Amino acid sequence: MEHIQSRPDARLRFAAAVLAVLLIAMVAASGVQELALNRAQLQVSTVYQKAFYESCELMNGLQLSLRKLLVSGSGAQEQALLGEIAQQAQGIESNLTLLPLGQETVSSAVRFVNQVSDYARTLTNRIAMGGAITSDDWTQLSTLSDAMSEMTLQMNDLLARYLNGEEVFSAEDFAAAGEEMGSSTQPAVDYPALLYDGPFSEGRETDVFAGLTGDAVTREEAGEYLRAFAQRAAGEVSNLQYTGESAIPVECWEFSLVAGGYALSASVTKQGGHVLYMLPENDVAQSVLSRSECIDKGLAFLAAEGFGRMHVSYYRTYDGIITVNYAAIQDDVVLYPDLVKLQISMRDGAVIGIEASHYYANHIAREIGQPALSVSDAVSRVSDNLSVNGVQLCVIPLDVGEALCYECSATRGAETYLIYIDANTGMEREIMQVVNAGDGIIAQ
Repeated sequence: MEHIQSRPDARLRFAAAVLAVLLIAMVAASGVQELALNRAQLQVSTVYQKAFYESCELMNGLQLSLRKLLVSGSGAQEQALLGEIAQQAQGIESNLTLLPLGQETVSSAVRFVNQVSDYARTLTNRIAMGGAITSDDWTQLSTLSDAMSEMTLQMNDLLARYLNGEEVFSAEDFAAAGEEMGSSTQPAVDYPALLYDGPFSEGRETDVFAGLTGDAVTREEAGEYLRAFAQRAAGEVSNLQYTGESAIPVECWEFSLVAGGYALSASVTKQGGHVLYMLPENDVAQSVLSRSECIDKGLAFLAAEGFGRMHVSYYRTYDGIITVNYAAIQDDVVLYPDLVKLQISMRDGAVIGIEASHYYANHIAREIGQPALSVSDAVSRVSDNLSVNGVQLCVIPLDVGEALCYECSATRGAETYLIYIDANTGMEREIMQVVNAGDGIIAQ
């Protein structure tokens, strides 16, 4: 395998050159294949669009995997991340070869991702044979991460401009974009509300809703339960209408309604009459209250509704609505599987959205017990590349079952990470990077 040099200036020049050559060639080759290009609107084939989009997505994933690897503290986690890196690099290569580029023009980009893939596989094999990542390897990986970051920022910028209708597929634009490497701003990611706002928000799929209580309720009873709930959450209810039934993720009665002037849709469980979902149909587009005021109103609402003590996790604001993750607490241990997400109007503090499926799927009294590892033992398992500044006991969901972990909040330069160390085995279970997205705090 060709050794990758660790020279920052050469790295940046290489990244800029790769992008300039790669994207200029896209134009030239498209011309050869008689694709209709005009300055008003670019017409490209579905195959080429898909390849470009997937290249951007995989570059983002590869960049994140490299960052996580740099702060990993266990061989098992390192192996898993190296496997992801190799797979992502291979996917980038496959998509680049689908673009209308000749072998000579695409060879430098393919060579780079091939080197990344080969390097990751080499390190994986070394760890599997009982070896370890050396200090020189860490330096090399840091260099790769920096180079990938620059390329990813530029590709994201080009994608955002293209989606906004700009003509970005000219040779002049590509050359200028290469010269502007490092000055581009990363476009905001529009995460679906009430689907992603922090670690473990996707939870664990299950067919058993252990937290559901109560007897079966009729459609009429479910409607009355919803009316009372929505009035407490948002205000006076009108135009409550039954709209049907659903069985995913659990059997529910479906309704539409207006509460406090907000048009909403809702799902009420057939067992117990619990409001599983309530979602606003329109944006608010007006912010009067602060984020902290809205978050506190959410805590008060959940307490009044019998959810007990809750831990504020992550939040995101969009068009006058703040989406907040709240996790249940038992004996000062945060229960991430037992997650409730609220959408709160920043205009008046009304609770206009709730997603409680993870809470009702998982919320039971747990026998947590005392952890086998002390706090200091857990901190010692965190990578030396990180500075730990806070520790919290928590339960996190696994693919199968759960694990009691120490959540170690740590920093590396300006970056913040959450490292989850198994409180009984010492295994590094998960790594999350905390991102201040301007409109909120998320983790990925």
